Amino acid sequence: MNNTIKVFLFEFKNKFKEKTIMISSIIILLLIFIATFIPSIINNNKKTEEEIIKEQIEEMENVGYIINDKDIESFLINDKSELKLAKKYSNESVLINDIESKDIKIGFVIINETNYKIIRFGSEFAFSEVYDYGIKDNLTIYAKNKFYKEHNIDPMLVSNAEKIEISSTIQDIGKSAENNFFIAYIGTFIIYFIIILFGVSVSTTIAREKNDRTMELLITNTSSTSLIVGKVLASLIFSIGQIIAMLLIGYIGILLNKASYPPNFLNILVQNISPSLIIIFLLFSFFGCLMYFFVYASLGSLVSKVEDVNNAIGPIQLIFITSFMISMISMNTPNSSLLTISSFIPFTSPMAMFVRYSMTLVPLIDVIISLILLIITSVLLAYLSIKIYRQATLNYGNKLSLIKVLKNIK
Repeated sequence: MNNTIKVFLFEFKNKFKEKTIMISSIIILLLIFIATFIPSIINNNKKTEEEIIKEQIEEMENVGYIINDKDIESFLINDKSELKLAKKYSNESVLINDIESKDIKIGFVIINETNYKIIRFGSEFAFSEVYDYGIKDNLTIYAKNKFYKEHNIDPMLVSNAEKIEISSTIQDIGKSAENNFFIAYIGTFIIYFIIILFGVSVSTTIAREKNDRTMELLITNTSSTSLIVGKVLASLIFSIGQIIAMLLIGYIGILLNKASYPPNFLNILVQNISPSLIIIFLLFSFFGCLMYFFVYASLGSLVSKVEDVNNAIGPIQLIFITSFMISMISMNTPNSSLLTISSFIPFTSPMAMFVRYSMTLVPLIDVIISLILLIITSVLLAYLSIKIYRQATLNYGNKLSLIKVLKNIK
């Protein structure tokens, strides 16, 4: 036990010296912190009213129009209309000539209340539709009002009838999968990042120790069990610390930019990030990392060269990435049988149960059963990994076969 603690403390301190891990961790924490400032950045970049008016004037200098009907002109050209800033033409040939000479970019010829023409330099437009500055909508209103008057229909009554709206509200009984999608997505990505980063780190560290013969010195001073357990626990505690740091950075960032966030978004966070959700997240992250780290450590011990690590951990990488994909895909259907079954399988439950618990109502007994299965599997794989590590520790030949080592253990 004393040797395990010594190995743990030594490895834990070394984690702060590993450039790859520290740089990756710092970058992720910075990205999370910066991401929380996005609403504030967007608000600060909003244009002032003066800037908007200036841009509008510059844009309308490139627009021309012809309206021969005075009634239509008085209706379309008013203080609220963008066209009041455009150039007025009385002759269509002059308008076309200015477009061809690029004095203006586009022109509108209002023929009557139900028909107008757009004149443009077609080759400069990638799509057939162009912005008409509200001409179609305003002509529609004008034509309707004219029709109402001709048939003695009160336009105000029609207008009031068109304003009638049917409202509805949504009352969620239990958890809202829609509201919790963002929470499930971020939590799943954090677990994925932590296990991939630190799992590979454990395998690489062990392979490097065998490659430079450091393992021979270590194994003479302590047991193989103390070595693997100390290394895994150091990675586990460091990774859980990373998870907590990510959550705190995100919380601080949101707190600093609280005023810039939409009220609905903050309400969703307050209502759905409960203490029980955080506990479930941390528990499944803890035992999920423990299980995977032991597997990564045992597979890393099978090789004698760092270059062979990727091949050795390939199977567990495939299983873990498949688990991640199942959780991500199932977010669209959180009540699916796939996610339910995956939440009980130890290799997929660390992410699947969090997604299921955050987006749907999950019976407490399901959570307990899933957690117990994960803990039992973690213990069994830890025991098996220690056996594999013990056999592979002093092997400096070719890469050991996992199947052969398992047969020897049996």
